[in-house]
Amino acid sequence: MRKILVPTDFSQASLTALKVACSIAHRKAEVSVRLAHVYHVPRIPSVTNVDYGYDFRKQKIIVDEIHQKLGKLAKEDFVKGAKVETQLIPHMDVQTLINHKDNKDVDLIICGIHGKINWHDTMEGTKTEAIIRHASCPVLCVNAELKGPIKFDNIVFASDFKKEAHVRFPVLKKVLNALGGRIHLVKVITPHHFEQTLSVEKTMKDFARKFFIANFTYKAFNDDTIEKGIHMYAYSLKADLIVMETHGRTGFMHLLKGSITESVAHHSEISVMTIKIPEEA
Repeated sequence: MRKILVPTDFSQASLTALKVACSIAHRKAEVSVRLAHVYHVPRIPSVTNVDYGYDFRKQKIIVDEIHQKLGKLAKEDFVKGAKVETQLIPHMDVQTLINHKDNKDVDLIICGIHGKINWHDTMEGTKTEAIIRHASCPVLCVNAELKGPIKFDNIVFASDFKKEAHVRFPVLKKVLNALGGRIHLVKVITPHHFEQTLSVEKTMKDFARKFFIANFTYKAFNDDTIEKGIHMYAYSLKADLIVMETHGRTGFMHLLKGSITESVAHHSEISVMTIKIPEEA
């Protein structure tokens, strides 16, 4: 992993995301952080009052103010020592930002969310939903209230370990290697979808062997629902991160409403990383 993108609106949530990104960059010298801000230029009526033009005088004031804010962020103690570059882009939405030609080399996007990851009720949630929907790289959602040292010692990867998991795991593994924690593979078994423990464990061991995962554990975890099982297992380990796959064909919340990934992320106080599975998988 070499490039982390942190979209910022200068909120506490995006500040936490930057702290996490810089902590990774401090541990991995080859990793750099791109701090991106999208701004909108005010429009003013033309002399004919038929059309609107851009207020370039106001634009300069806005740009100068943003540069000052970015410069202030770059002087924070937690940034020092990390390679951080800034990106200031006008007239762009989230989708265009992550697909921008300068962001094609991004390996990870980090977003901050207030409290539990409640995407329905916050502007940050709306933006994060759009990022997850369109990003081709993993997206890490961190709690803005994150306290204590930033660490990813215990990472839970919850999956069924079938074809879809194999498609995107090589991309995900680059990020997980940079985080450096122990990976805990888990598949939750429910009464309605029973599978033999030995068979499930063999599937996970074969998965780890295929992708050369060295520092790992595996667990067939029994619970009433998959969502509850993932939460219970992650909390029992005092996990720092839950990783899951998601489809993003028509929008994370629209396609996955009521789904496992949304439910886990929506109620989790633990950071959650998602990776989008392509439609053809």
